[in-house]
Amino acid sequence: MNELDVAIEAAALAAACTGGEWAQPEEVAAKGEHDFVTPTDRKVERLLIEHLRAAFPHHRILGEESASPPWNLREGTLWILDPICGTANFAFGIPLFCTNIFLMREGEPVLAVIAEGLRDDLVYAARGQGAFLRTPGGSTTPLRGYRTRSMLVNFDSAYAQTEHRMDFSAALLQELALRNHFMLREMGTSATLPMQARGVLAGNVFEDAGRGTSAQARCCARKQVTW
Repeated sequence: MNELDVAIEAAALAAACTGGEWAQPEEVAAKGEHDFVTPTDRKVERLLIEHLRAAFPHHRILGEESASPPWNLREGTLWILDPICGTANFAFGIPLFCTNIFLMREGEPVLAVIAEGLRDDLVYAARGQGAFLRTPGGSTTPLRGYRTRSMLVNFDSAYAQTEHRMDFSAALLQELALRNHFMLREMGTSATLPMQARGVLAGNVFEDAGRGTSAQARCCARKQVTW
């Protein structure tokens, strides 16, 4: 079985687990400010690691909940796992989260699979093949050149906890308001990427957790909003 098929199987296992346990975790622990982990995060990561190692025992695996630095992202074949992206949503009953599986080889991206939480859908992409939506039952739809009339844009602050964090948000809001009245949302999960691919969202803006003045934030917002 090839790497993409194994990754899709692993993502389906993860979705079955998160779908059965969302909104009712045994406990919620804080890893940092606004950064949480639940027993389900660790359980799903173990499921993914076991499935991938059974198929590819010589591949390296980097999981969010079990790996520790230093990390070498440019050597050999490496799986990168985020068992639940959007743990706060998952834990507190907001049905917007996903599982991310990413494969790199010698530092270059090979494939990615996202299991979209409660939707029972998978979105995947493989290098040179494009991106696809896989629905329950196994049917697939290419996600190429999708057009949208959505006015919603997701903004991910990357947990930036600096004195200028709200400067960037304010600048971004103003910049979007000048461009066809786009509306900004902060959804707290990379499940928004397949939403953009399907045309549900008009776009995603991801902030680097850096510092800067209000003027620099406004300049950064203009560079990131490219519609």
